[in-house]
Amino acid sequence: MKLFPLSILTAAIVTSSALADSGISELNLNNIQSIDSYGSSVNEHFLLGLPEGARVTGVGITECSYYAYSPSWVQDASIAIDVLDASGSPATLIFSPFGGQTYSGWSDVTTTIAFTGEDYFVPQGAVIDVEFFESYVDAYYAIEGEYFSGTFYITWTTDEVIPEDETNKLDFIGFTSSDSSGQQTNDTASLTIPAGSQITAISIEDASFYAFDLSRNSDSRIGISTDQGTVDIEPFIGQNSSGLSFYTTFDIDLTDENLIAEDGTVGLEFFEAIINSYGNIEGVF
Repeated sequence: MKLFPLSILTAAIVTSSALADSGISELNLNNIQSIDSYGSSVNEHFLLGLPEGARVTGVGITECSYYAYSPSWVQDASIAIDVLDASGSPATLIFSPFGGQTYSGWSDVTTTIAFTGEDYFVPQGAVIDVEFFESYVDAYYAIEGEYFSGTFYITWTTDEVIPEDETNKLDFIGFTSSDSSGQQTNDTASLTIPAGSQITAISIEDASFYAFDLSRNSDSRIGISTDQGTVDIEPFIGQNSSGLSFYTTFDIDLTDENLIAEDGTVGLEFFEAIINSYGNIEGVF
């Protein structure tokens, strides 16, 4: 078999990439304590799982009740979120949900959210460390405040990755067609496309086929398969004769077939719809 991914333009498979995903990861705030300055060994830490590489779009709290023990102020309660910046370096987002509440005692917050406004991403390992700390410390190693209810959350997205359609090319010259689909005697080939991409079209340009003996050009088929399904193409429709076919150029829209290559591999099989002599070559491109 011959595989020339970028040689003579004989066939092209057009793909488009997968769509985005987004979501919210939550943490129950009940009984979490705010103790010391950022980075202190006595502070409480929690891990939130998010898709690795996802972009963090916001952080927030909702339905929260917090109590600041005197002399600490409510606004001192802060939350640090460890992420990666756009260059891939470690970075920390600081979230202060009670800004301006310069008093001790109770605070009830229905919803507070801060959008990052920058490109921050989930680190390798798909977890984010969340640390609860005091922006101003009145008494080191002492509990300065406590959450009695509420939810902390992080919003994220994997972003929509839809570049211009990509075209993968394959030269058919020398491929033979022998038996029915699935037989070991058939020639096969494969193309690699971005994982998760969908095959949206196939184009055949200047293809010619020689059908031997009793075989007909119209018997020739090309099977296109991914780990999600298979589509069979009939390149020489109506050419019900042996010998050399007419040159064929056509495009087929496969968008509705939903042919997605989750693993990035596209398989091609050259086979016959009608078999005249099992185990023997019935035609060649």
